[in-house]
Amino acid sequence: MLAHNWRVVDGPEWAESVEEVDPHDNYFVRNLEALKIWLERDPHYGTHTFLDGDDSLRVYKTKDEAAGYRLLVVIACDDETKTVERRWLAVEPL
Repeated sequence: MLAHNWRVVDGPEWAESVEEVDPHDNYFVRNLEALKIWLERDPHYGTHTFLDGDDSLRVYKTKDEAAGYRLLVVIACDDETKTVERRWLAVEPL
């Protein structure tokens, strides 16, 4: 079993952004579950900075060819408390 090194919390805009872009398919649900597991392991791995000079605000991109879209997730990392906040979500068609 893999260790959960980070605590994942939802920011104030997270639920609204998820609801707004939800395509109501099983792929979306599975991608969100996988995203949470990924972030619990290491939110810095596989992400890049959102703004130059601010390493704490990061972007993660998934790619699900079967679903036909990519999820773009903006997160904020607090290295001191090992907490990652999911800020907002967007869906980009492939």
